[in-house]
Amino acid sequence: MNQQIPQIYRDNAAALSHAEPLTFLKIQITAPDNSVVTFRYCAQKSVNWQSQTWGLAPFSITGEGERAGGEQLRPRLVLANPESLFSYYISEGWMDGARISKYEVHPDDLASGQSSMSVWYVSQVEELNAIAISLQLSTLSDGNSFKLPGRRFIQPEFGLVRL
Repeated sequence: MNQQIPQIYRDNAAALSHAEPLTFLKIQITAPDNSVVTFRYCAQKSVNWQSQTWGLAPFSITGEGERAGGEQLRPRLVLANPESLFSYYISEGWMDGARISKYEVHPDDLASGQSSMSVWYVSQVEELNAIAISLQLSTLSDGNSFKLPGRRFIQPEFGLVRL
């Protein structure tokens, strides 16, 4: 069977390599004066991506996904806390509501900027110590301050409505 495949196709298949995507994490903390403090991390190595330096830091996000009814789960972010870096932001209450963005990028796509992205906000600080922090994340549409835009029930989309 292998002899029926032209040599050029076998060479191209052999040249393909499987590379794990790089996982990036951006944390945006809004201070009371509306200035934004941003941290950028990569789980695998230090990388320059999108004209920004993403430092190496261990982190993991577990519990991503949705329930059978379509409801989004609340994932958990465990992040290193070197030299108690995040302790100040947590004690001041700035970490509550911080925006968390996770990007997954194939190494071949680093130059193009293509990525898959997930965005959450910090709904609760679950654990804090000198080594690591654990944060409960929520989707942007999950919370008391979320508002749906108004909609008018008019024709032709709603044919049975009479005004």
